[in-house]
Amino acid sequence: STLFPYTTLFRSLQERVQAIGLSTPKYRLASSEGPDHDPLFTVEVLVEGEVAGAGQGGKRSDAEQSAARDALSRIQSL
Repeated sequence: STLFPYTTLFRSLQERVQAIGLSTPKYRLASSEGPDHDPLFTVEVLVEGEVAGAGQGGKRSDAEQSAARDALSRIQSL
């Protein structure tokens, strides 16, 4: 898969959903697990109130980026 800079992923997802007439994506922390020194965050990205993608990471920002990448790949296939 192509690696996008963090902000490019968010911008690309936002532009894509708006181009097809959907609302701006919103990010939601679904869970945070593990010890403080080694957490695992799960983030969902919502479009029109529905989960469009999900991602995990050791940092919340990494999980958000993974969720954006997942949502973008799903939406591009529509």
